[in-house]
Amino acid sequence: MSDAGMSVAASQLSAREEWAAGWPTLLAATCGMVMSAYTTYVLGFLIAPLQQQFGWTRGEISSALAIVAIVGFLIFPVVGRWVDRRGARRIALQGTVLCGALLALIGLVTNGSLVVWWLSWAIFTVGYAMVNPTVWAKAVSGHFVAGRGMALGVMMCGAALGALILPQIARWGVDNFGWRQAIAIYGIAPAAAVFVLVLLLLRDHAPALTANGDEPSVMPGYTFAEAIRSSAVIKILVSVTVLMFVVVGSVVHMVPLLIETGMSRLLAAAALSVYGMASLVTKLVCGWLSDRGAGSWLGALTFVTPAVACALLLAAGGSPAWASCALTFFGIAAGAGLQMSAYLLSSYAGMRSFGQVYGLCAGLMSVAGGFGPLLVGMIYDATGSYSSWLVAGIPLGLLTGGLMASLGPRPQFEPAPSA
Repeated sequence: MSDAGMSVAASQLSAREEWAAGWPTLLAATCGMVMSAYTTYVLGFLIAPLQQQFGWTRGEISSALAIVAIVGFLIFPVVGRWVDRRGARRIALQGTVLCGALLALIGLVTNGSLVVWWLSWAIFTVGYAMVNPTVWAKAVSGHFVAGRGMALGVMMCGAALGALILPQIARWGVDNFGWRQAIAIYGIAPAAAVFVLVLLLLRDHAPALTANGDEPSVMPGYTFAEAIRSSAVIKILVSVTVLMFVVVGSVVHMVPLLIETGMSRLLAAAALSVYGMASLVTKLVCGWLSDRGAGSWLGALTFVTPAVACALLLAAGGSPAWASCALTFFGIAAGAGLQMSAYLLSSYAGMRSFGQVYGLCAGLMSVAGGFGPLLVGMIYDATGSYSSWLVAGIPLGLLTGGLMASLGPRPQFEPAPSA
């Protein structure tokens, strides 16, 4: 059966039948999402030993994330194109090996040169891009149509699984072996496990190539050029970028921000657990609702929540209850941003160039996550307070919700003829 035929057949399956056939790929992709959280948790455990050994400042050490953001923005769409042409399985197998190995090699940095530090993270990003959410979302979306929203929600929970596993690996490695060996263990151990799962479980419908290497037009949806000219796709990309800019910028600075309002360090750290739980639940709820017809209105309700969160923090006054409410809204925004971006782009751009389109989205989110915290820190350094940032976050949150509310009806795609 041709890929177009498989796509049409898949659309005729019930959600229950899709889950019965697609759960192995979903399991592998969910575990693969653990690797997409690599950069989030490792630097915190490296700051102290790197400061001691090289004398770098915390800002200089953390600049690695800005390097990842810049290189990621450039290469994520390229990887998405590879996924569209070659299939997610092949890229995932190569990416798990390359990403784990390149992260481990950062432990070989032997001098105090920041240029070498930046270059190491730039090279690592090539492998990291090959395990970014684009790869896993493409694989899952190929197996699910009627149940795609919930499947993507479950897949995105892999990032929460990473929050449970990766910090423990990093802490154990640094405590027992030192930072060089710790980063090698941190890179290789999860990558080896994911590689085995992808090898055994993940399957996709990679389109066969024509004789000259071009991809035949067999999947329904826009070409990449058509997609980036679509007003709905542009609105989704802008809203997700702004959303992640506000959420990540705020959450990275959340502990000192709450302490500034009069909350104790212990309560501030505890309040962050609310954020993680809200993000996890939101991914699943948004997935369930998406499969039942929710779309732009669900995006509007969830994407406006950063504005509510910023307003609550301005009024918190050291109250743990108000802070927990604010972090709940930030968690809703983070969970919806990951799940809804993949679901809505597959709906408004189709599957023909989904890898490349979502790769662009992932690159924009990478930039937002890398530079959001930097801007928030600069605002604090200039004003001595986070209040100005929180005030600015309110209209930005309203903007993201407004863009989602204006998406309009979804286009109806037909499978394109085979080349």
